[in-house]
Amino acid sequence: MESLQRLVRRPSSAFLILVGVYALCSLLVDPGGYLGADTGAKVYTLEVMERENSWSPDIGYWAEDLDPSGDLHPVYQTRLRDDGTWVAVTTLPMLELAYPLYRVGGYPATLAIPIVAGALAAVAARAVARRVRPTTDGWATFWVVGLASPVLVYSLDLWEHGAGLAAMTGAVAILLGTLDERPWWTAAFAGMLLGLAAVMRNEAFVYTLVIVGVICVEHLRSRRTVLMPVLVGSAGVIGFAVSWVANLMVESSLEGPSRGSRATGRVSTVASTQLVDELGQRGREGLQTLVGLVAGDPITSVLLGGAVVAAVVVAWWAERRADRTFALVCLGAAGAVYLADAFGGLGFVPGLLVAFPIAVAGLLADDRTPREGLVVVMAVVALPIVYLFQYLDAAGPQWGGRYSLTSGILLGVVGLGALASRHPVVPRALVGLSLGVTLLGFAWLVQRSHGVDEFFDDLDEVSEPLLIARQGFVLREGGAAGVGKPWLSTASEAEFSFAVDVARASGEDRFSVLEWKAVAPPGSVIPDDAVEVDRWVLDFVGTPVGIVTYEFAP
Repeated sequence: MESLQRLVRRPSSAFLILVGVYALCSLLVDPGGYLGADTGAKVYTLEVMERENSWSPDIGYWAEDLDPSGDLHPVYQTRLRDDGTWVAVTTLPMLELAYPLYRVGGYPATLAIPIVAGALAAVAARAVARRVRPTTDGWATFWVVGLASPVLVYSLDLWEHGAGLAAMTGAVAILLGTLDERPWWTAAFAGMLLGLAAVMRNEAFVYTLVIVGVICVEHLRSRRTVLMPVLVGSAGVIGFAVSWVANLMVESSLEGPSRGSRATGRVSTVASTQLVDELGQRGREGLQTLVGLVAGDPITSVLLGGAVVAAVVVAWWAERRADRTFALVCLGAAGAVYLADAFGGLGFVPGLLVAFPIAVAGLLADDRTPREGLVVVMAVVALPIVYLFQYLDAAGPQWGGRYSLTSGILLGVVGLGALASRHPVVPRALVGLSLGVTLLGFAWLVQRSHGVDEFFDDLDEVSEPLLIARQGFVLREGGAAGVGKPWLSTASEAEFSFAVDVARASGEDRFSVLEWKAVAPPGSVIPDDAVEVDRWVLDFVGTPVGIVTYEFAP
């Protein structure tokens, strides 16, 4: 037992053990299905790159002559760049790292990147824990963040969230060090990490401003001189610029997407819209990504998730009064809500505090160290800004508030520090609650990946080669399954009518239509010379999808 304890508390072996656990979990994930459509677009791109033996993310377009603007590109939201390339991905760093791995072992091999990134996120969380509470060795934080937080879920899919989280959390640890014995110029390394995060995740800009700002204000408050905050801030900016410029050079050389234009475009889009009119929706979606339990109806999601958070809050205060029995009852009630929802079908848990309930303890802790107080400020101040700029209609299909993961992990670090001084019964129960919901997330990813792969296998059997999807994102989910196929994606009735014209102009005498939720298109958009000859209903991870085949009359 003592040797095992030494093993899990030795940095190198603990890191390798966590990587090994992730690797074993990844074996249960179907390589033909993913956590979301963004991963599908990456895998589609990697498959094209592998076939073309090219480092360029250009995926081409089979109907470019008939649809030169790319409105119907099968990989929805693919952009035609000024240089004539078709690019579906929004960031290059992970894609270029994944490409050689994909050539060697396909999609499963690329998971080495998020797996290592997830383990590094746990390392960074431990480093923050040791900075904010020097009396702890941080190992509880390492293992809980690694195995009982959203980090595990994002370590098993080719998304940038885990890598961005590791970089931002590592930057927090370095910058906290400048408040103590570390020299001011180490802030440049933090800036480089934040710049690396920013080339992968838009929300990194928000966290960069907040994290660096809080550290500079604390330097000014504690040292009462403007020199140190100016030095730390300048070093951070220089480090950020190094990462940013390096990425721009890579993007330029590989004809890839411009991360700078994407970020500035996001800000200008929000600024140019009627923001006041959007505040209500942004508030609702922000609330769902904070305390939502389900991906469906926002009201139901917030009510159920709010009940879970309320139970954790009551349990916390009951434990503070030494009423541990009642505290355990409350945590049991919270667990019952999770299970009741899971019995109705696994799905995304979008709420930050619901997917990682230990973060609630971070908000409630009243015995924080001064450094823990700074970390809570970073986490809380960033949230409303993230909600202001996050993409609308994206609150449901995510795990644990993917745009605000950094806030969740920072709050969790503080919560675990506060729990360490309590009687172990309630803290263990709260950790168990977090572990349970994380395992539900893992089970959902396994179920979803297999369901998506099965759907595209069935789609090949019942549809014509030329397929028109009446829901933009669904064909993105297929990843490599769609490469080389004459598919079209539409998002409106006008686009669907245009797609039918493209199908006719392509010379095909038959085409299939994918009807999301098995909802047939209005008769007015089906031309008179297109006759229905076959109809199927498939299952897309619990959603019925109609596949209808039409034949052009001679």
